[in-house]
Amino acid sequence: MMAGPDGEEKGTTLIREDVIYMLHLLLLLLVGTISAEKSGDCPQEDLDRSIVPDVKLNKCNMPEILDNTPVGDCPKETYHNVSLDLQCGSKHGNMCPGKATCHIRLFTSPMIFLFAQAYCRCYRGSLSSIHSSCVNNGVRAMAQSSCGNRYGWVWIGVYKPYNSCHYLNADGSRLDYTNWACGNPNRCGAWCTALNLSNGQWYSINCCYTLPFVCTF
Repeated sequence: MMAGPDGEEKGTTLIREDVIYMLHLLLLLLVGTISAEKSGDCPQEDLDRSIVPDVKLNKCNMPEILDNTPVGDCPKETYHNVSLDLQCGSKHGNMCPGKATCHIRLFTSPMIFLFAQAYCRCYRGSLSSIHSSCVNNGVRAMAQSSCGNRYGWVWIGVYKPYNSCHYLNADGSRLDYTNWACGNPNRCGAWCTALNLSNGQWYSINCCYTLPFVCTF
């Protein structure tokens, strides 16, 4: 039996409704995925090995807020370190938040971010907050000459707690200077910041990698 014009039109209408329904479902799925990413409710991915292929990744847990109170009586192991003497004037920003003078020191023994911060506290300092391009360039130059080709990255004192939308300085000072690379910083999960010695830019990477680090005290 052949369908009449009314039957053909009805069948076409049903097909169109099915297509519209499927498109509606796909749109809902897409919106849900984007909302999850914006809310931070997604798993933290490991750093792409093509970026840092030879750096050791450990398992560790990052606290929501880093302790930056000085610890002067803890035992300090002797690690190779290099001090940086920067001549950055006031126009380059504050090198030493809350202090009249300070010292920046690079430690070449690699640690995870949390242990690096603890070690800096033993010197009554913190992982270095960077407040100007002058300091950023000085730290990069110092690390390049000291680390050679062994490491292409160093920890600096910038991190993002898992449940926060914002990056913070480990020493509690205001984050008033950044030098993020294209595609950074990551917004989902807990991240720590490494300075790339090739280009001087900042990258959000897994806090459990072991890298040399820079302290200010």
